[in-house]
Amino acid sequence: MELENLLNKYFGHTRFRNGQQEIVESILNQRDALVVMPTGGGKSVCFQLPALLLPGAAIVISPLIALMKDQVDSLTKIGIPATYINSSLPYHEIQNRMDKIMSGAYKLIYIAPERLAKKSFINFLLGIGLSFAAVDEAHCISEWGHDFRPAYLQIPDALQSIKINSVIALTATATPEVSEDIIRSLKMLRPNRFIRGFDRPNLSYLSVETDSKIEKIIDLCKETKEGSTIVYCGSRKKAELFAGDLRACKLRAETYHAGLKVMVRKIAQDNFINGKSNIIVATNAFGMGIDKPDVRNVVHTDLTQSLEAYYQEAGRAGRDGLEAKCTMLYNSGDRKLQEYFIRTSHPSLEQIELAYNAIFDYCEINDGAKPLDSHNIPIYQIAAKASLPANIISSVIGIFERFGLMKKNFGKQTAQIHFTTTKGRIREYYNNTNDKRRQALDAILRSVSSDAFSKPDDINISNLAYKHGIDEKDIFDSLEAMQFAHLINYDPGGQSGGHTFLLERMPLNRLPIDFEAMEKRKIMAYKKLDVVERYARTKECKRNYILKYFRSDEVGGRCGRCSSCTAGIRVQSIKVQSIKVQSIKYPSKSKFLEAQILSAATELNGRFGISLLTDYLKGSSTKKIKSYKLSKGKFYGIAKEFSKVEIKKSVDTALSKGYLFRSSGLYPIIRISKEGKQRINAPAIATAAPSHSADSDVYSELLIRLGDLRRVISDRNGIKPGSLIGNEPLRQMALTLPATVSQLASIDAVSTQFVNDYADLFAEVIRSFIAEENIGVKAKLSKLTLEIVSKANRNETIESISRSLSLSKYAIAGHIRSALNSGIKIDRNTLIDDDVYCYVRNYIVDNPYAPLREIRQHIGSNIDMADLLICTCFVRNEIKRRNLRN
Repeated sequence: MELENLLNKYFGHTRFRNGQQEIVESILNQRDALVVMPTGGGKSVCFQLPALLLPGAAIVISPLIALMKDQVDSLTKIGIPATYINSSLPYHEIQNRMDKIMSGAYKLIYIAPERLAKKSFINFLLGIGLSFAAVDEAHCISEWGHDFRPAYLQIPDALQSIKINSVIALTATATPEVSEDIIRSLKMLRPNRFIRGFDRPNLSYLSVETDSKIEKIIDLCKETKEGSTIVYCGSRKKAELFAGDLRACKLRAETYHAGLKVMVRKIAQDNFINGKSNIIVATNAFGMGIDKPDVRNVVHTDLTQSLEAYYQEAGRAGRDGLEAKCTMLYNSGDRKLQEYFIRTSHPSLEQIELAYNAIFDYCEINDGAKPLDSHNIPIYQIAAKASLPANIISSVIGIFERFGLMKKNFGKQTAQIHFTTTKGRIREYYNNTNDKRRQALDAILRSVSSDAFSKPDDINISNLAYKHGIDEKDIFDSLEAMQFAHLINYDPGGQSGGHTFLLERMPLNRLPIDFEAMEKRKIMAYKKLDVVERYARTKECKRNYILKYFRSDEVGGRCGRCSSCTAGIRVQSIKVQSIKVQSIKYPSKSKFLEAQILSAATELNGRFGISLLTDYLKGSSTKKIKSYKLSKGKFYGIAKEFSKVEIKKSVDTALSKGYLFRSSGLYPIIRISKEGKQRINAPAIATAAPSHSADSDVYSELLIRLGDLRRVISDRNGIKPGSLIGNEPLRQMALTLPATVSQLASIDAVSTQFVNDYADLFAEVIRSFIAEENIGVKAKLSKLTLEIVSKANRNETIESISRSLSLSKYAIAGHIRSALNSGIKIDRNTLIDDDVYCYVRNYIVDNPYAPLREIRQHIGSNIDMADLLICTCFVRNEIKRRNLRN
């Protein structure tokens, strides 16, 4: 009662959400805890509430410096004393807050993980009473997490140094592997584990393959009359372009990415949060800590690098519990962008060596030497010296920090700047540089005296950045650019951005870097990207795909809302059984591009990637084709009548179906899978539906029915039958009996549009045909089962069948269940009462896993148990058939 009263008093909630109270009580009992709870699931309350009750203050370690102020302001408003300490504060303000912490003024102290690298701060924490530590975004500590950050590696030692009582690690997205890594890395002792709430019933997960992404976004935004939309883009340039296109359509859209000025980002975020704009187009820099309840759409215009990242960002939709859509727009070229990010985030051994030597050469450090002074490392100058992209240099510096070769300084000693050219040259530079550098130069000129043109002048960059609302990184980048242009001499002193070398210069093979582990991380990154690509293309229920990935125990059934589940929704009701048409002529032979691709992939035996496979099929005479003498191959040029775009699209389809697979790594190769080999060897397309021989009567009857359906749909839509679907795919349906939408979609020359609009209608005709003819089923059932089915279909009651065959009603129920599960139609009208059937059905729909005993308790004991068993057989079979249609 005390906990619920506090929950209501401070947070306005009358009851805890699923799992929250258990977590709070675990912390109050000073037990280590791992909490994996989706974005918006209420993780913050789990540590904020016990912090109020325990003596002392709790420290909250978070990487979200930009959002600490918002979180602390929110807590202060509801009467919870909290503060934060990070590099955005001036030195005197940090000292003031530390004095208040010592006096016991706060219950929650937010800090960045980098702060724990300072011994003076660790000593300060030792002097205050700490109740526990909360590590937010805990997946950042795991090498296998989607957002690994080296700064998190110093947290375990720091927590041991301050002798913390208990640790709670919180994350929104952690696979079982990442969870174990968090527990191991933080050295947690017998932690309680709380994994809750991955199933978001109000969200619909949709993926759309399209080359017209902005048109889809515009349509979606125009359709959304209430609430707001977040559009995530894979690059800053795309975010700006798409936001401009939306504004051109008179839609209120903001732009948000890390390249914008701090104040511009803040205005964009505030406008979106306050409802002045209902759309924000952003990179993944937006969203952490944002709790806007009425987001109706989250749209991704690119693949994300991991499903964890996608789920976290998509989870910002529908936090008010109302229906919302999470849409991924993708096409065959999207993977390249993410592969580029992976390559630059995981540099090669050669690139690391080039960067290592360029850094030490720039700092004039010889072999075997280790300087005592700190050095500023200008990214762009190092990149030019090493002939590498700047983002590779940033990644390499991160690797060096992680493995203890150098550390970033966070001291607040004053830097110095000396202008080495005329004021006229500075004015010329100011007028011709970009906006970001112009803003930084303007702030610098306003902060230093005119003496800076004759001698070095002091400058405090942290205060400068805070005062003018500029990122420190932008100021450092501008100073580096001006120094490179010989406009200034700049001494960073101990300012943040400078680095101290911890080891002397040595050959790369002697460096304490685990290159093998780094390579594993790169391979894991490619595998995570594979998971996202499969998610985009899968025909499996997308909700279940996500839940299986996180190994949630909420998997089951189908959501009925995602793009996979709704692909076959009926657009019109058409009766085709009574329509008759004349016989249809079918071509005797047709080339299938997929078969050609699989054959060529088998021949090339996993030696090459998509580009060379495409050139080989096309019969191109490229340098590699000539070098490997592939023009003599059996399948060289077999698909020359197809375009490269068609071939690559068909390869993508084969990858999504699992007939081919792509290796991980920088240069992925294509191999044929076991399923692909089986598909080549099969006389017809393999499906899970029962197959049959091409008996003329059976074959022609189904073919006529499918032709009838095609003609009816074509007439109603005013198109030619062949434009709807060709003769050959129709013949394949009659031959292989694909009874579900997914099976039908695997047939050659069946378009995605056809699958989305009409596949369920054709599958329904095939299922009816299978049931009527009992194809491939009768041979599997016993004669007794078939006899019971025959009697039931002749309108005999269950009692009559029981007497004539001298069987109990339970035994008869078992035979009926076997027949129903095998797809045989049985008339239930004389077996069970309609009212009972409807009552049982309604209960099972709401409680799909209810055992027979529970159903009996619900409906009462006036129904015979055997009759109830038969009734549930029919109900579950109907539900199963309904799911098959989807």
